[in-house]
Amino acid sequence: MKKAYIAISLAILSSCSIDKMAVKSVSSIIDDGMTSVFSEKDLDYSRQSLPANLKLMEILIAKEEDEKLLLNASIGFCGYAWAFLEESNPQEAETFYKKGINYSTKLLEKKKIFKNGKLDKKRLNKNNTPALFWNTFCKSALISLNPSDSENSVMLLDTETQAMILEEKNSSYFHNAIYSILASIYASKPAIMGGDLKKAKMLFEKSLQGDGKSFLLNKYMFARTYAIYAQDEKLFQDLIDEIISSGNENSKERFFDEIAKQKTIALKEKKNDYF
Repeated sequence: MKKAYIAISLAILSSCSIDKMAVKSVSSIIDDGMTSVFSEKDLDYSRQSLPANLKLMEILIAKEEDEKLLLNASIGFCGYAWAFLEESNPQEAETFYKKGINYSTKLLEKKKIFKNGKLDKKRLNKNNTPALFWNTFCKSALISLNPSDSENSVMLLDTETQAMILEEKNSSYFHNAIYSILASIYASKPAIMGGDLKKAKMLFEKSLQGDGKSFLLNKYMFARTYAIYAQDEKLFQDLIDEIISSGNENSKERFFDEIAKQKTIALKEKKNDYF
């Protein structure tokens, strides 16, 4: 009986070990594959293929909460919602953003950057800021999607705090996009709640320096938030023209650039609603 128990236990442990090894192997393939997703120009292909990959990541995470999978699931769900669902299906976009927040939160907890719901700034460094960036990106996008929701209003303070910490720790990650997130917060908040259009403009201008100069998402956010809230029609039109005429054929984040172009065209069509 004892030998049988040991044999069964070894079989179970072996099975668990094989599962973990398989998850880690596939997670590495998915991690490599995200590079090709970011550089993809064919948006219809991305729209059709990404959901299956997201479902696969969820299945694998249920087996093993691998760090690469958690990060890529966060990027994938939030990126897909931002790209394809915000205008066509806001309710589903909200669900996807919340999934992205959940997966990045799990990752931050594994790294002990989040403890009991609080951010431990001391444990943050350049190597682990991507997890916090995408958590912040997802939260910011969710708030922007439905700013009147009371839960989102509560989340705004945490999002702003995280963005400020990321600005300090690793502002250049993802083409200076943290400046765009922080600037959007300052541009959209009323002055009585800490909003500051001058500060927002300064941060947007920072987002367009260095590696962020040609990143169209930064320019799109500049037009969509600051230019509209500040009622700067000339800046709005200048940014619209720059984005639409941009080539960016060799961009490593061509997916985000193409979506920014698509959203900019839609924004241009609504110009008379804003000015």
